[in-house]
Amino acid sequence: MDSYINNDSRVNIYSLTLEGAKRITDRQTAIEICINMNDDSFKVFNICPNCHKEYSEPPAISRRDNKTYICSNCGTREALYDFINKRA
Repeated sequence: MDSYINNDSRVNIYSLTLEGAKRITDRQTAIEICINMNDDSFKVFNICPNCHKEYSEPPAISRRDNKTYICSNCGTREALYDFINKRA
């Protein structure tokens, strides 16, 4: 979010695209910011920290630290990687 002063009033500039969006690592903080804006046009995008893609399905928890939410594709990829390496 960028801010500037225009004619003695503060104007907040928000991104209209995912590429220019402000990154907030805490999902709850992002939701609270959107709620406080009182504008239904804002959306919280879930971005996978592994592949950096947006996801909408329920997240998986990374096997690397057992606390980071990742997309289900990366969760499956981690599980398969571990499975294959244990068999070898």
